[in-house]
Amino acid sequence: MGVVRGCDVSDSAILQITNKAVTCIPPVSIEISIENMGSVPILTITIPASETRPHCTARGVYSRRDGSRNRPLHPSELLGIFLDREARTFAQRFEAAADRITDDISNLESSLDDSIKNMANQLGWAESQLDDSESNISTILSMVNRIDDATDNLNLRMRRLFQQDRRDDPVRERETGRLAERLVKSIDGREDLLEIIRSGGSLEYRGGGHNNDELTAEDEQTALRQATEFVRRREDRKKYTVACKAPSKCKAEELDDFCAIVTASGDVGDGLKARLNEAYRLGFIRYEGVIVARQR
Repeated sequence: MGVVRGCDVSDSAILQITNKAVTCIPPVSIEISIENMGSVPILTITIPASETRPHCTARGVYSRRDGSRNRPLHPSELLGIFLDREARTFAQRFEAAADRITDDISNLESSLDDSIKNMANQLGWAESQLDDSESNISTILSMVNRIDDATDNLNLRMRRLFQQDRRDDPVRERETGRLAERLVKSIDGREDLLEIIRSGGSLEYRGGGHNNDELTAEDEQTALRQATEFVRRREDRKKYTVACKAPSKCKAEELDDFCAIVTASGDVGDGLKARLNEAYRLGFIRYEGVIVARQR
């Protein structure tokens, strides 16, 4: 596909790259390792996803890669990045608060359950106090029912709040993703469904016992679309094949198809076939047996 030229892998070269990363605001975490590609040294630079993005240069410039050049971020793009980060922070805080509320309610229910059990044990020897004890148990059960109703109402209000404001709901997104994964497994087990997707058809979702309170009918259809698109892309990728071989190993039809693609792209020169025969390797990408891309 190409020629590995190698690069300077000395300590000074690594230090220069590291200095560029640490002078960003905030600093960018990178990992640098040295590799040998057939005795030709190269540097592998790994930049993991950052939790503190966006990053700017030491001069305060925010840029992004655009083709072969860097361009400054438009104010609207920069605003979108900051809003996305704040949305994730809000979602994390909401999940933490919801977990604390759930734990508090669970502890309260456990405490009430223990109290009821203790009262039940004491009733065995005090039949004369039965009427009062029954009244106390009824009162506690009534309190437990009110707590359950309040919890259900709180969950319902939070779900409606997210749906009405069209906010990103991490719980709904998680449940939608889980449903999509289950649907992919179900589709993989049915050759008739796979054939419908391969032919460009669509599937219909009717619940199938996967419904829960977190998902609406629209969310279930979204999960079906995600599963269908995932399977369709996966099945479509199976139709591609890649081959790389010397021109002398190519058939005449393959060289003709190669020349046709080069001509169609506008990259034409005199003596094209002669130039192909001088190439070290020719790369072919086929889709259902037809050459759709090439690389010299």
